[in-house]
Amino acid sequence: MHHLLPYQAADVWEHALYRAPIYRPNLTLEDYQDAEWETFSQTIYYAQRFRTDPKLETVSLDPDEVRKCLERDQSSCVVTHQTGVKVFPFIPMEWNNSVDNNNATGNLEEVCLAMTDVDLLDDIISAYELGKSYKVWNLVCVSPDLYSSLRRGWCGFKYHETIPIEGDGDGGQLGGKVQVVLVFYWMPQLSKARFNEVTDAADLEDIARSFNDFVSQGCKEPSFYPKQDPVPRSGDKVYLPMTSEDAEKLKSAVKVHWACVVYLALCGGTGRPQYLTGMDQSDGSLQPRDKEFALHQAAEASKAPGDRSSDPSSGTPTIFSSAGGRSSGC
Repeated sequence: MHHLLPYQAADVWEHALYRAPIYRPNLTLEDYQDAEWETFSQTIYYAQRFRTDPKLETVSLDPDEVRKCLERDQSSCVVTHQTGVKVFPFIPMEWNNSVDNNNATGNLEEVCLAMTDVDLLDDIISAYELGKSYKVWNLVCVSPDLYSSLRRGWCGFKYHETIPIEGDGDGGQLGGKVQVVLVFYWMPQLSKARFNEVTDAADLEDIARSFNDFVSQGCKEPSFYPKQDPVPRSGDKVYLPMTSEDAEKLKSAVKVHWACVVYLALCGGTGRPQYLTGMDQSDGSLQPRDKEFALHQAAEASKAPGDRSSDPSSGTPTIFSSAGGRSSGC
């Protein structure tokens, strides 16, 4: 998620920064006979690294794609219908804007496929093209307040269905117009954060109970969300018109986005994603942040209630900016 929160200090996300896999030479026959498992695993890890064409140049979002998004959404928030919007990318811009970032995302391809049933190589990344998701189908207009909440994992969009637009000549086939229906949901911040912890049966019951309580109370917005503006409600549906080809790409992007939001919530990371365990991609080792989280909790507990909202690492968003997140584990 660190790409969605660029204003935070660099050391807050040190555990999530990309580091190229350490070079490991191919093993000889003698190596296979004598090497320990650690040597084998590191050699395999290096051999399976994602390799983007190193000659590709860093890209940025084409303003024309932003214009198309504003036109489609009529320059208003797709949930609250407010004007004065920001453009939110389901697949963050920094996932595939440079060679290093593209490699970092590519190294998580198998994990993404297992979690979401989405192959990133289909529509989101490529070893031969940067910014593959820099298209209008990956963008949506939201209010500044909602944008800030989306960046911290307080809420998300879930894919619901794709329906043909009445009167479309080919019924939504062969590039015909369809409507992609998304459903908006607020997410709970669990009372217990399970950063770098093994989850047992009792924990699973506690998580299920917490989620059920949240649902029974209507999946309400967090207390900090401004009440003077229209408040998005869980269950609100969003209708996005586009071609059937783009609809399939948006479906994949939203499924990845939703999986990240739900995973964050299950770990207790809603509003505090910087404390999820990172992965050092130089060797695949995990980089826990539970000690830093404990220090943060102690510092928060010592503050007066009115002082907590200004802390950029607290649950309350403080500023808005355009950017794009990747976390590796609880």
